[in-house]
Amino acid sequence: MRTILRIALVLALTAPGVSYAKASVRAVCSGGCKIKIDGSRAEKVSDSEWIFKEVDPGIREVDVSRGFEGGWLDVPAEGEVTLWVSKEPLRAQGALALDKKGKKQLEKARKEQAEREQEARENAEQEKKDLEKRERKEREKEEEARRDQEKRDKKEREKEEEARRDQEKRDKKERERPKDQAPQAGSLDKPTRIAVVRIEARTGLDQALADLYADSLVAELRKRKWLKVSSPRDAAAALGADRERKLLGCTEESCMEEVAGALGADRLVSGTVGRVEKSLLINLTLLDARKGVAVATVSERLKSSSNEAFFDALPDLVDKLVGRR
Repeated sequence: MRTILRIALVLALTAPGVSYAKASVRAVCSGGCKIKIDGSRAEKVSDSEWIFKEVDPGIREVDVSRGFEGGWLDVPAEGEVTLWVSKEPLRAQGALALDKKGKKQLEKARKEQAEREQEARENAEQEKKDLEKRERKEREKEEEARRDQEKRDKKEREKEEEARRDQEKRDKKERERPKDQAPQAGSLDKPTRIAVVRIEARTGLDQALADLYADSLVAELRKRKWLKVSSPRDAAAALGADRERKLLGCTEESCMEEVAGALGADRLVSGTVGRVEKSLLINLTLLDARKGVAVATVSERLKSSSNEAFFDALPDLVDKLVGRR
């Protein structure tokens, strides 16, 4: 790399049309000596004085005739230099006169300085590249975070839009449903006592989840202020666990009367929930506790089998089962 840079510098300095500053050297020598600087002769001014015009800057060899002391001259980039030649070591004004040892030391120092400067430039260039790389990675990271946020926002908007459409569908069904289809429980003038006795798990669903659905059904029914609602836990407490299991499996009128009597209920709600592939099958029945007959039934097939689908559909299911006020 350093060799390439030096070659480029030489080519730049020697290229046609390129000009750079040069110095003039006035050499003084008595005794009829002859002087050359880098092999070039000077313009003689007098027997003891010569002028070298446009001497290239740098370390230049001073060659003198036999009997005189030569050496090297560190010519500056511009200006005027006076050089004295004698049998003593060279002396100069405006430049540095060097012997062989001084020349080597100066060349070594300049070489080391050039290497340090080159190393500094290379380090600066590498730091610049590293900084650009870090900034590019940071921009990519920010862009990725922005895209992820856009995806999350889009999903949230789609979820809200789906919920809005589902609500519109439920509202439309409610408006289109004839009034004479309203279940009896919702049409009573006095508060109706309802007991949710059991939601049984069917295919693809465990009973623990079905019990959770039953609790959610109780909570939704209790939002209807005209209803007094008992939960499956209330039934277990009132009947005892063994008696509850026997009675809830019985469909005779006497069984219904005993359950209703224990809970003080006018109506009983029971049902089943099952999962088939990606669908959720829900069946709910509202029984007249005194007569042991169904007064309202609701059967729904939800296209999604997720818990969220059940919870979202629950308000509409309850409205169909007990009516609205």
